[in-house]
Amino acid sequence: MDRTNRPMSEKLSFAAPYNIFFNVIPAIPETYLQYNAISFRDLLCPSLGILKTSLHLTFTVEFDWVLDEYERCRVGEIPITILYGDRKVRPVRLRPRNTRFYLTHRMIQLHRHGKHNSKLTILVYSDDSIRVVVSTVNLTPRDWDRHNHTFWISPRCPALPAGCAEGAGESLTKFKASLLNYLCQYTNPDIITWIEIVRKVDFSTVRVFLVETIPGTHSAQNNKTHCTRIEQLILEHRNAPLYQPWHFPGARKHGIIVAQLNSIEVFPDDPPKWFYNDVWTPLYGGEARRNEPVLHIIYPTVDNVRFGAYRRSGARCLSCSRDFLDENPWLRPYLRRWQAETWMRTSIMPRTTQYCHASPDFTELDWFFFTSASLSWTAWGQRIVQNNRTVVQTKNFELGVMFFPRFFDEYSFQTNLTHGRSHRRLFPLLFDVPTVHYTDMDIAWTNVEF
Repeated sequence: MDRTNRPMSEKLSFAAPYNIFFNVIPAIPETYLQYNAISFRDLLCPSLGILKTSLHLTFTVEFDWVLDEYERCRVGEIPITILYGDRKVRPVRLRPRNTRFYLTHRMIQLHRHGKHNSKLTILVYSDDSIRVVVSTVNLTPRDWDRHNHTFWISPRCPALPAGCAEGAGESLTKFKASLLNYLCQYTNPDIITWIEIVRKVDFSTVRVFLVETIPGTHSAQNNKTHCTRIEQLILEHRNAPLYQPWHFPGARKHGIIVAQLNSIEVFPDDPPKWFYNDVWTPLYGGEARRNEPVLHIIYPTVDNVRFGAYRRSGARCLSCSRDFLDENPWLRPYLRRWQAETWMRTSIMPRTTQYCHASPDFTELDWFFFTSASLSWTAWGQRIVQNNRTVVQTKNFELGVMFFPRFFDEYSFQTNLTHGRSHRRLFPLLFDVPTVHYTDMDIAWTNVEF
């Protein structure tokens, strides 16, 4: 629980129906008072249920810290499974007070250029119901305390009655099938138990889509990569009237795509071509080729970092090459400053990655998506022609969540700029809108700055 002693169940009630959360930042005391700011211990809060077992998929982990957090929450003797991708993780040292936890941990082996970057938690309760958490945060105290992150926490999903047919407990968004398909991509035997747990649960109350990237070479039709899955979802579920000309001075046909990034890296040999074909086009549901790009890329400047709460040490979550920016000046007009004054978080750099389609005045959103994936072909996917057919290549495990208004019985999502609609729940964007242009003096942060 937080410093206001507000139980996590109450926070979930306030955050409904979107269930989007950010992390508490110790350097900003005001975040402890925000209804949608959480700590790791909030995920283990007894008000959500009595924990029976848990699974964590992540990139990196500090085992002693995780076990200490479980110990402080007094969750009892439960099995904990942690799968991670970082080869530099220190071996777990079980101290006497931690030995009552049954910890299973394995490193996920990938291609040397690949990365297990997904952040997924599954919590199982004493009545066999479960809760799924998709986020952008690693299991380390520094990542929780020093960077901005995004979380989606599912409703409590009850166990299905015995004898239910195959496919029972599915949601309108096919979330259960997507989660099972994702878990089945792991060859680790520890996942088999979790696949069976998920099969026996009712996900019918879930309203979001799961978006994954699986390492490998895939058919362009199987939607196992961000670039193909997002294109398919937007094409099927976008609000078509919002893709017609908005009635605002200077409005363009398709509004604005906003991409808030913490990493711009690993572009293929022809960056503009890859960006246009495999990022920009999917974000418009496959129709961008007929329209001039209207894109805002939010990425921190040198001044964002210099005047941030943790200065350079707080920018370890950012990744961009100065050489890459110099060689690709076409990106410069799209760049926007990092600003999050709405939630008092401008001084904390983002580790999350978020995308949305906004109206020209930024009052409405047609969809919203956050993910662990950086802007790179290894995470997002790259279409190539192989043996006379189009395939998509990726290297990473990535995971994100996508929101469409129609699944929340809404015409569009309303931002904090919306006026006169207090009866509507506002959508919690981490960054400020409207976005702020780079000035002539602004320089994008790279790993070589001051």
